[in-house]
Amino acid sequence: MDWIKIRPRIKSPDGKFEITVTGPKESLRAWVTVKSLTPPYLSLRVLSIQRDVTVLWRPDSKAFALTDDRYANLSYARVYGVYFAKCTNIGTCLALRVTDLTPVVRKVFEASLQKYYFPNPYEILLFYAKILRWIRKDRLLVGVSAMVTNPRHISGENEWNMAYIVDVAHKSVLREIKESQLLSKYGIKIAR
Repeated sequence: MDWIKIRPRIKSPDGKFEITVTGPKESLRAWVTVKSLTPPYLSLRVLSIQRDVTVLWRPDSKAFALTDDRYANLSYARVYGVYFAKCTNIGTCLALRVTDLTPVVRKVFEASLQKYYFPNPYEILLFYAKILRWIRKDRLLVGVSAMVTNPRHISGENEWNMAYIVDVAHKSVLREIKESQLLSKYGIKIAR
């Protein structure tokens, strides 16, 4: 079981929870699990993965953000609120509230594209939403890397790299951050 050793174990800042990725690194049989490290010592399988994941715990340990690099042309940015609940027949169980931020940032990104390309048509070939950093308790910096085709560009393709500050609780984009601002203000370079 050497493949388990190479997978990350990401503890929450308060040390009460841990995220583990289990399974072969390049396989359709890997999965993400969250477990409590204090009583009542419960675990919950979060999702199956096909490629890779990135996890960032919120500073108060009540949620974690996850980038799911599931497909070759698409990745997802989600937030999972972690809590204990009363469950029928078993008593206390570990539960998650899932907030998918991918459609939130994609909608704002597409609105920018419509302004940029209007009246010419365009198509999004690749769209990667990536968690980058927690800004505050409920604000997350989400990066976007995209490849867009359009008839105005000589090569027919434009690469877009930017980020958004997202209010997770309200599922809304507060501000767009250009690639140069992302590097100068936050010290982050979006990987292409």
